[in-house]
Amino acid sequence: HDRRHPQHPRRRATRYRPGRLMTSALATDGAAGAPRPRRSDIHAHRPIDVRARPGQSSPGRRWDATEAVARLDRLGIRHQVLSMPALPTASHPGDRTAIEVARSINETFTGIIAEAPDRFSAFATVPGDDIDAAVAEAERSLDQRGFRGIGLPSNVEGRYLGDPWYERILDLAETRGVPVFVHPALNPLSGPLTLGRPPFLVEFPLDTFRSIVDALYAGVFDRHPRLRMVVAHCGGALPALAWRVASLADLVGPPDSGPGPQQVQHALAGL
Repeated sequence: HDRRHPQHPRRRATRYRPGRLMTSALATDGAAGAPRPRRSDIHAHRPIDVRARPGQSSPGRRWDATEAVARLDRLGIRHQVLSMPALPTASHPGDRTAIEVARSINETFTGIIAEAPDRFSAFATVPGDDIDAAVAEAERSLDQRGFRGIGLPSNVEGRYLGDPWYERILDLAETRGVPVFVHPALNPLSGPLTLGRPPFLVEFPLDTFRSIVDALYAGVFDRHPRLRMVVAHCGGALPALAWRVASLADLVGPPDSGPGPQQVQHALAGL
């Protein structure tokens, strides 16, 4: 998403470096000094009707590669990485299985990339209820489709990133040297915690924080020291509360059974 403020024309953008999510200003073209689109937008969604089967038409605006590329040029974006904000599960609406939905989403992204491969890529969508199928679909997307990484939500039906279920996916990402893109999702128990307002207003930034804290204290970053994790929306509430998460680490449990303040600080510095 590109939300440039008129008073900040040189809005900083993201680029990858092992272990870090770095920022870089808009580059210029050497001696000529003319601005060139060098931003990489790694947080972009395209609405997809997950109920439609392959070949079926779906409601919504038709994808047009020429128009999409022109939009990127207007915004000064060199490359855009597409992703879905949630993972399909068996309880997903319709009669399609989670793996069918995930595969259909990835095939749609593959079609978009084929129209403008130098401008688009994608994070793999995987089924959220079958770890064997999730790993297989992630491998297929990385190996055959050339996707840039794996997309994961902050939770899948209340299961957060510290849950052992994710270990094989995280291990795959670390082994392949590709990032995991974490996007907030609505916890099925959040109900009244949204205060009757849209979940993106309150719950999304807090659920991102909740998931990263769960991963921290579950030892995810200790077990996967080379894991690259990109957290959407600048980490949600995490930057504002990172000092609290680190400074209170010794109070969470015995020092020898969990990460201490320095370990937590080191892990947070790598996001």
